[in-house]
Amino acid sequence: MKRLIFYQVFIVTTFFFLTGCKDKNDNEKTKTQLTINVKEFNNRNSGIKAYIFLDDSLYGKTDEKGIFVNNSVKSGNYTLTCSAINFRDTTLQIILIGGKKAQFDFNLLPDSTKGKVFGEFQDMTLFREKSIVKPEITTWDEHKVYDATTGATICYKSLPDNLPIPERSVSIEDSLITVSDGFGQYYFQIQCGTYVITGACDGYTSVSRVIKVLPDSKVYANFYLERK
Repeated sequence: MKRLIFYQVFIVTTFFFLTGCKDKNDNEKTKTQLTINVKEFNNRNSGIKAYIFLDDSLYGKTDEKGIFVNNSVKSGNYTLTCSAINFRDTTLQIILIGGKKAQFDFNLLPDSTKGKVFGEFQDMTLFREKSIVKPEITTWDEHKVYDATTGATICYKSLPDNLPIPERSVSIEDSLITVSDGFGQYYFQIQCGTYVITGACDGYTSVSRVIKVLPDSKVYANFYLERK
């Protein structure tokens, strides 16, 4: 009887071990190496530093030579968008097959068209408190939050008397784009494209978000910051 139980345990253990190994190997076979080259259209020698987006999320960034590599991408169909300052957004539909290396080129066209970006800095602690008394503010879109009054804007009105207003800045990577005014609002004009912008303020945790700027458009992007 003991020998029978031993054999049963051995068989079950072996089954799970082999199944686990098989799943691991199968997972490896479904992955591939993806290489993306970003260049100016009709100029093979021009590597461009750019963002790569998957749908509305940042997927990666190229290096100084315009190259992006991911060594472990699952098989499947993907829609990637490449965005770089001074160039038009370009989108590619790609198919990746597991175990096979894939390389795709983005050939960007120069573009000087611009759009406008507006936004406001909100104190998330105050915003939650105000929403208890004024629950409708949680349903406001970006434009209305900017135009109306939530009572949670990080501005001179929300600070105690004589306390200096901390600088609220908007940047793209390490480049400062603009700072807000005394009412906690900011505005800037930028060439069309898809960008990751970061809102920062002393005493708060910085927040990054993706915006898409179209020709002659107005984009509203508010920052909701948590106190440190």
